[in-house]
Amino acid sequence: DLLGAYHDGQITLDYHGVHGYRLDGAGTASGLGDWRYDEFTLVEPGVFRHEIEWWSPDGTTTWLIEAAEIEHQWKPIDALGTEG
Repeated sequence: DLLGAYHDGQITLDYHGVHGYRLDGAGTASGLGDWRYDEFTLVEPGVFRHEIEWWSPDGTTTWLIEAAEIEHQWKPIDALGTEG
């Protein structure tokens, strides 16, 4: 799970039928940094590529995942810090 940019929810990404993945870049001891952008590409029929670029003062990190299916879910967090 990933924390939303405004700390108002959690993002869950599920990858089904993973064909491959790669993580390149700086990263930090405390994590990957801030989600800078992402994009989806159809690699071939039935295979999607999800590319995410993360930014931190130490540099950028790129995360590539190729999968048959990608599922996204947003879970809001209320003011008390519990999932809604």
